[in-house]
Amino acid sequence: MKKHVKQIHEGVKPKDRFSCEFCGQSFTHSCKLKLHLMKHTGERPFTCKICNSTYREKHQLTSHMKVHSGDEPFKCPICGRRFLQKSYMEGHMRKHSGEKPFKCTVCEAGFTQKGYLRDHIKV
Repeated sequence: MKKHVKQIHEGVKPKDRFSCEFCGQSFTHSCKLKLHLMKHTGERPFTCKICNSTYREKHQLTSHMKVHSGDEPFKCPICGRRFLQKSYMEGHMRKHSGEKPFKCTVCEAGFTQKGYLRDHIKV
């Protein structure tokens, strides 16, 4: 009980006991380290039986399967375009609003989605 109170209610975190052999990042749970290691090893154990796309986590495959089922539950209220995930629709909505919350720290260019900023930085 004392350990719980310190960790949760007093903000004292246990020491990270599981370290990545590739980059040194530490984790408090072995399952988090295992998932992290997949980024380094390229392991993607969940495979779509329809198109052979692979994923690190089961929920990613589950989300992907909507592509094949045609299930696009999120609809843009402005243009009617449909999306697999709410976050995709939210990014799309910024095109309508003109909001560009992701800014380049070098040239101040703004982007509607974080991925577009990442692509810009790579150039």
